[in-house]
Amino acid sequence: MKKSSQKKLISFFLIIISFFLAGWFQGTETKKPEKIIKIMEDELNRSMKKLKLPDFQPPYFISYLMRESQLFSVSAKYGAIFSKNKRNVRSIYCETRVGNYKFDSSSVSGSPFGFSKDYSLAGMYGFSSAPIDDDERAIRTSLWLLTDSKYKRALSSYLKKKSEKIFKVDKEEEELDDFSREESDIFISKKEKLEYDEKKIIKTLRYISSIFNEYPEITNSGVEAEGRVLSKYFVNSEGQKFFTSYPLYMSSINATLITEDGEALSNQDVFYDIDPDSVVDKQRLEKRVRKLISELKALSKAEKMDPYAGPAILSPKVTGVFFHEAIGHRLEGERQRTDEEGQTFKGKVGKKIIPEFLTVEDDPTLKYFNGVHLNGFYEYDDEGVKAQKVELIKDGVLKNFLLSRTPIKGFNKSNGHGRASGQRKPMGRMANLIIKSSKEYSADELKRMLIEEAKKRGKKFGLIIRDIEGGGETSTSRRSFQAFRSTPKLVYKVDVETGEETLVRGVEIVGTPLISINRIIATGKDYEVFNGYCGAESGSVPVSTVAPSVLIEEIELQRKPLKKTRPPILEKPQIEINQ
Repeated sequence: MKKSSQKKLISFFLIIISFFLAGWFQGTETKKPEKIIKIMEDELNRSMKKLKLPDFQPPYFISYLMRESQLFSVSAKYGAIFSKNKRNVRSIYCETRVGNYKFDSSSVSGSPFGFSKDYSLAGMYGFSSAPIDDDERAIRTSLWLLTDSKYKRALSSYLKKKSEKIFKVDKEEEELDDFSREESDIFISKKEKLEYDEKKIIKTLRYISSIFNEYPEITNSGVEAEGRVLSKYFVNSEGQKFFTSYPLYMSSINATLITEDGEALSNQDVFYDIDPDSVVDKQRLEKRVRKLISELKALSKAEKMDPYAGPAILSPKVTGVFFHEAIGHRLEGERQRTDEEGQTFKGKVGKKIIPEFLTVEDDPTLKYFNGVHLNGFYEYDDEGVKAQKVELIKDGVLKNFLLSRTPIKGFNKSNGHGRASGQRKPMGRMANLIIKSSKEYSADELKRMLIEEAKKRGKKFGLIIRDIEGGGETSTSRRSFQAFRSTPKLVYKVDVETGEETLVRGVEIVGTPLISINRIIATGKDYEVFNGYCGAESGSVPVSTVAPSVLIEEIELQRKPLKKTRPPILEKPQIEINQ
């Protein structure tokens, strides 16, 4: 056979194989969301009809939430790619309740599973995985195993909870239902696709990460880009069904510099968007890197600050984190129901809790603010309840809480804030926390007021806190101090005589929530977005804040823990090579 004939025959077979493969892949493409929902619904209905252990109650409520995550990430250091990952995973969360809406097997607090000699936590996590293939038998088998395990656990919890009533007296708890009744509807959105240009991203990150090589004082650094599409399939025994799909793209930059006295200074910049190109835009990334390096170099030369209590201006992002930690977590519904919590605002609905010129809302239905995407946007929460805007505080007066389907005193319905991740039980959580003010001033007026307040208190300087390291942390437990803490990144002393600003370092913000918030005396007009993730008992969820600058008459800063280390003995190898 001639070579030309061989080539034609090979080409013919390649065409046939390509058609075969195309058909095969088409056959295994993701089914429409409605078909996956139907598979989940069929198994749920089977369990509701037939799942019952002899001599025990059947479940009165079951819900399935299947999370599908498509992920692509690349990280680079020193001009080279260090990691590249592509993943597609599915997991199932199952809520199975025994009893009735008034009294059931649920627990407001504690481990999402609990421990006993007859109960395998490892097994539960194993059952929670789901196939990425749309194979009906595999999906239903996964749901069957998880439901069986959850039902047995629910029975055990229900009997234990009933036995506790023999000794425990809690009139308020007895008056509250364990689970709220909610209306059901059907919502199916389009399935988003994960979009990325792998070659472009790799080329960009190699270049961006190589910029740090120009700076011998930077000891460690890195750049990362990530794209994620999170899709949720939900059904419950009340008839609720929904499918939602959201893309989120992120790029982060980090660097470490060791000062002459051995202090390790770190700086990080994280940017989120739903536009895949914006997070890896070469020019924008380079500006962010240069700015981050400039800040680190300035901080390395800045004086260390002593502990301080006095007036300060907080930038919009710092204000957002401040309210998130000091107020937001204390307005989460479940915290009003358990005695383990400090219950800062329990019984204070209708009463003034912060200055009257401030209003606080949480609105998960808000997708953008001034053109900036908000991480906390969603259409349905993780209990199948439609997202709702909630006015938490109006003109300083407490109006509402962040509510899941766990009722609290005075509030019998969810307001669509039941959120969780992984195998955690959903609880009332923040989404897009929005702080509004009726007492706004320009930046120049706010600075003038800061100086006047500092002089009034006999201070030589006030402070302007312009940026913050990530989020913060707070304690809401009754067994601990009611306090919060966050680490500012850019703190400036403002001289009361000249108005000159001087960068300082080495402090963190601390305080008690009610005292700190009530020291706010004015706000700016400069509303900005802070995007991030928040971790709590129900896991890590995406959140945002929208807030203005605030002038606070007294804030407390303490010295932050030092990270001291000896700098590298030799110079960067690139310096030797370039020489």
